[in-house]
Amino acid sequence: KKEFLNINFPAKSKIKGIKICKAGKRVYNFEAHSNVNPRGVEYYWLAAANLDFEDEKNSDIVLLKKGYATITPIMLDLTAYEKMKKVKKWLKANDE
Repeated sequence: KKEFLNINFPAKSKIKGIKICKAGKRVYNFEAHSNVNPRGVEYYWLAAANLDFEDEKNSDIVLLKKGYATITPIMLDLTAYEKMKKVKKWLKANDE
């Protein structure tokens, strides 16, 4: 499985303890910038500015701001397996 631990910690002098917690959500602002390279080919640069975070109780972001080191187990497979079954049934029904 593709899993790992996301570990965050404040300055050593400010650590109140360690918390195992869920991942928080950051809010970003995306911008696209059009440029031309030295060969005259246009390209786009996508920039993301970190605006804020969702204030979710017991998330890593909130706990880190409160002075705790945080450990969050992260899983990379975002496949919605139950939805896959429904979509397969839907496609099969539409083939008939």
